[in-house]
Amino acid sequence: QDTSRMQWDNFKLLLLEGLSQGADSLIVGDVKQSIYQFRLARPQIFMEKFDSYEKEVHDGVRLQRIDLAKNYRSRREVVECVNYLFYRIMGRDLGNVAYDKDSALYLGASFADKEQGIPDTAELCLLEKEEDSDNAKEQEARMIALKIKELLKDYYVTDEHTGELRKASYRDIVILLRKTKEWDEVFKTVFESEGIPAYVTKSSGYFETGEIRVLLNFLKCLDNPKQDIALFGTMTSSLGGFTDEEMALVCSAKEASLWKKVQAKALLADDALAAKCKNFLTWYTGYREQIPYEPIHKILRSVIQEKGYLYEVASMPGGQQRLANVQMLLAKAESFEKSSYSGLFHFIRYIDKVQKYDIEFGEAGIMDEQDDVVRIMTIHKSKGLEFPICFVAGCAGRFNQMDAQKAIICDSNYGIGLDYVDIDNRVKYKDLRKRFLAKHIVEENLGEELRVLYVALTRAKEKLILTGTTKNLEKSMEKWVQTAETKGQTL
Repeated sequence: QDTSRMQWDNFKLLLLEGLSQGADSLIVGDVKQSIYQFRLARPQIFMEKFDSYEKEVHDGVRLQRIDLAKNYRSRREVVECVNYLFYRIMGRDLGNVAYDKDSALYLGASFADKEQGIPDTAELCLLEKEEDSDNAKEQEARMIALKIKELLKDYYVTDEHTGELRKASYRDIVILLRKTKEWDEVFKTVFESEGIPAYVTKSSGYFETGEIRVLLNFLKCLDNPKQDIALFGTMTSSLGGFTDEEMALVCSAKEASLWKKVQAKALLADDALAAKCKNFLTWYTGYREQIPYEPIHKILRSVIQEKGYLYEVASMPGGQQRLANVQMLLAKAESFEKSSYSGLFHFIRYIDKVQKYDIEFGEAGIMDEQDDVVRIMTIHKSKGLEFPICFVAGCAGRFNQMDAQKAIICDSNYGIGLDYVDIDNRVKYKDLRKRFLAKHIVEENLGEELRVLYVALTRAKEKLILTGTTKNLEKSMEKWVQTAETKGQTL
């Protein structure tokens, strides 16, 4: 359960009360926040337990359910907005949770009253995209930037230390995105152009940073000098110091591999490039001879110190982040040496597998909660966190339904669905089972997206703002109103 300290204390009291009443087993949870379907989490399992446990303990009942109904995080306006939306869109058929009086949110937080400034009412900000521009992300980012400036002028938040009202600052604001790929850098660039300091919380991209690629290339060619790409990357980096023109002359040799070309060029007499190749081979061989007895992190530290690599990366744009990334690689190498698979060969294979299966470390974190910046992160990354002002951006994005469109689709309950191929008539089509499975997977994915939205909206403490773009605002509003009226609801 995602709780604040006050809610945790309340839970402990309920737990003790339930046990004192004679319950042998208790279940506590919030299935509405189950957002790890991609990790094979199955909210249906929890709902089965939810249905089998009873709220009250009496004679013969040994299984009790405790509903943590009160929300100790958010203002009334946020709670009412979340309830308004999810009473209408979440149910057992979509989201696997019946949003009723038992699962709805109830106000439990206490905030100072406001008599001035922008009201706390939840907002939906829609932007009609410009016809001559296809960069909707940038337009939405600019709209949010203007909204942030407006909030900083006349919006007050409750200070968590004093409980008194104060003007909002950048660190009170978070931008939540369903995914940061193709979004985060656009938002960060726009914010910086508007004078708004921003920090992107990344979960990937670590191995693609230049300072890490240089060190990984060095380790790879140290492990095997016949890896041309790694050797070329090392020689052209600050570790090798070769220029593009010098590398072109080295590569002109008739040898098969780059390693052989360097050795051949080093044998030439009275040649500046030959001397440079000879020095590089001597330097390289010295480190290669250390592999059997020196740990990886010590070899790396020695190279970094010898070449002044930390000074180099610190002088580059974003130097503080780059330094943190290098330190993170050294820490990873040191911790790897303590495992059963120590040594350079195994470390290289470990890094290769991490990259192959997209298990990214994410860039090293250098920010703390006191830094006065607007944070940009994914909704998954924000789970368990809370922010006074929360923008849920990119609400106009389409859902990813690729799982239902694959040639082979699988479901843990209903099995496997395949395309039927008629070889004689050269025809391929979906059979009945696959059509059923595709529809089922689409519904499951929509339920997951619904739970992700619930997590996003419940991160806000005082101000909740949803943003999105549309091609034709007037037509979109007409369509939404008609859909609501058809379902007997109101907008």
